Amino acid sequence: MGQAGGYSARLVHYAPGLQQADHGHARMQLSFLLTGGLAEDSEGQSLHPTGRCAGLMPAGAGHAVRFGDQGALILAIDCPDAMTGVEQRRSWKRMDASLSRKVAMIGGGLGPLDDISADLLAAFTEMPPAQPEPLRRAPHWLRRAISRMVEEPEAPIAGIAAEAGIHRVHFSRIFQRHAGLSAAEFRLARKCSAAMALTVPGLVSLAQAALAAGFADQAHWTRACRALTGLPPGRIRQLFAA
Repeated sequence: MGQAGGYSARLVHYAPGLQQADHGHARMQLSFLLTGGLAEDSEGQSLHPTGRCAGLMPAGAGHAVRFGDQGALILAIDCPDAMTGVEQRRSWKRMDASLSRKVAMIGGGLGPLDDISADLLAAFTEMPPAQPEPLRRAPHWLRRAISRMVEEPEAPIAGIAAEAGIHRVHFSRIFQRHAGLSAAEFRLARKCSAAMALTVPGLVSLAQAALAAGFADQAHWTRACRALTGLPPGRIRQLFAA
């Protein structure tokens, strides 16, 4: 995507199930998980960001990564070597609306890369940690409900909550706590990830990718993609083709 002022940015799509052995980066890296999910193991601790999260990895920190069943779309920014005043500690945080807008500015080329990257790093360091609780610690009924949503993408969420014997509001609260997304966002994110897996390599047209992933049409897919990543699918395809 480009480089300026010591910053370099790239958009990367990781295939479903891909595993990366323990490795480190030469420079501090700020990563934005736009779709999909992963498990990151470092220093005996495992983190499981899903949905829209931002992560900081210090230079040279060893870590191994396993990507989920729908892969991941990540905007990665390598930062300058000398970063005065930035505490380089491995962490993942939930992206807020302000951070999402800045990410969209980079993807859309709406300003100097170094200025926007510096703003992103500053905003990230000011955010409190907001890790979702791992799904492995989730109640058994929630794990069953998520499996049902994966197996039957069109099953009504209210019906799934009722089958679990859980009030719909309580279901939403516990779902958000463990998945990091609402149930509706989780379902939409899975559709977006499925469409993205076809969009990035250019295997089919955008309209075909939308229909294959379960969207009503390309316009529906475009709205969902913009809401989740800050970018329309056409722009994402352009970035990978550049």
